[in-house]
Amino acid sequence: MRLMKRTGKAAALALVFALCLVFGLVSSGPADALAQLPSGEALVWQSVGTPDRPDIAGTLFWHAPGRGEPVNLSDVPNEGAGTRVFPCGPDAVSPDGSYMVAYIGPLHGAIYRLPLDRPGDSGEIIRWGEAGVLACNGNGRARFSPDGERWAYLDYPVNVTSGLYPAGTLRVLSTADGSQVESFDNVVAFDLRDDGLYYVQFFPRQGNAVEAAVYWWDGADSDRLQTLAPATDCNWRSAALDSVDGSDRVVISLAERCGNGSQWRLFSFAGQGEVNEHVYMPSGGGYFTDSFTNQVYWLPGGQGVLATFPNGRAKNIANLVLVTLDNNTVTLITPAVTVDSYPDGRAGHLRFSPDGRFLAYVSTTPNNEFTIHRLAVDGSLEPVSIPIRMSVGVTISTFFFRPDGGLAYVAGGADGDDNALFLLPAGADEPTQITDTYGQYMHDAGLATHDHALLLEHVPPPEGSRTPSVNLVGITFDGGDRVVLVEGRAAGNAFAYPLAWR
Repeated sequence: MRLMKRTGKAAALALVFALCLVFGLVSSGPADALAQLPSGEALVWQSVGTPDRPDIAGTLFWHAPGRGEPVNLSDVPNEGAGTRVFPCGPDAVSPDGSYMVAYIGPLHGAIYRLPLDRPGDSGEIIRWGEAGVLACNGNGRARFSPDGERWAYLDYPVNVTSGLYPAGTLRVLSTADGSQVESFDNVVAFDLRDDGLYYVQFFPRQGNAVEAAVYWWDGADSDRLQTLAPATDCNWRSAALDSVDGSDRVVISLAERCGNGSQWRLFSFAGQGEVNEHVYMPSGGGYFTDSFTNQVYWLPGGQGVLATFPNGRAKNIANLVLVTLDNNTVTLITPAVTVDSYPDGRAGHLRFSPDGRFLAYVSTTPNNEFTIHRLAVDGSLEPVSIPIRMSVGVTISTFFFRPDGGLAYVAGGADGDDNALFLLPAGADEPTQITDTYGQYMHDAGLATHDHALLLEHVPPPEGSRTPSVNLVGITFDGGDRVVLVEGRAAGNAFAYPLAWR
């Protein structure tokens, strides 16, 4: 852990100056435009180039649209060529909302604590430790304890994707100062609780995982609860684990490789009691270290779980099912759901709403026809499903929840092609189209306030140039009014990637 102080470079200083000019232009705009600006502040990562391929590490800014110049939080630490900044996992903001855990780096970089609760602060950000980008893809590889006192993540080795299964060092940190409380080697899955931690280790023989052990750590010592062996001539390839708050009930989803085929197996148990196997069936495809096809989540009440397993069409395609534990039934909810894949699969999250009532995800067909879904997390089998039929070759560039549970998404083309913003309100079964179909909103970037969506917008190059630019825009959910918050071209082809809102 170390404090990162501002180390200004000529390029960064020039960028800061240019961006201040750009924000000044916005704040001096017409009164009707200012009336549409979001109320609050956005934390943005400013750099030059594109979010996928930045030219420099850039700067972190607090920006209050239309209300003065941006406030510099910190220069972005340069963790190597191609350093990027994005939230570490879908639950990157602390439970009390006072800070965010962010990934900063190229494919292997570091975890940082970014303050969110000090308006106007020009202070420092804190480096919590090294990490690979895989730790921040998908649900469950990095998470807070419910009370926010600890944070844990899987620190994967640089060559993790060349192995047979994704194992790393599980690091448990105190959120008070970022110090490491404990670490465990060769961990493939975990669930962090207020009073401890469940984790799964694989033990190899000649490179193959021939034993899976589930442990409980109470903050001081670890106890082995269960040992699970694959079938004869098989080996483990993946694990996912979840537990029920307020009890010692655990569910573990394990992937098994046997000869040329893969099997999906699902077990539950309480403490060191009897292990019950609920699912043992062929999966539709293989389990890979660089995709997140193995997921499992308890439903409220603990009578069933949502789970995913490989569909077989591509390594980032999975089937979503409901497993009823009492009678060991598996019911298909949605086939061919897209999930995260290494290294740039963040748009493929299965996303839970802020209150945990809904799960949102995207499915595809072999003809690349996309559907977005919102499933009530109460044992329901029928999601609200919205096929995207705007034109041939459309996609869903990004999707995210509003604080009230409304689901916002961008459908159409991507990164230069026409698309539109839609909203599925929390209590509705039909979406509302917020903008016309001539937007050019970019993939994998967006967040929502109560009344606005913040999106990155592709801007075509002007006549005589080949270089496009990127604007940060605010779109009102009520009326679809558009306000440019950061004009990228005026700031030397800068972009402002939205990280958080307060």
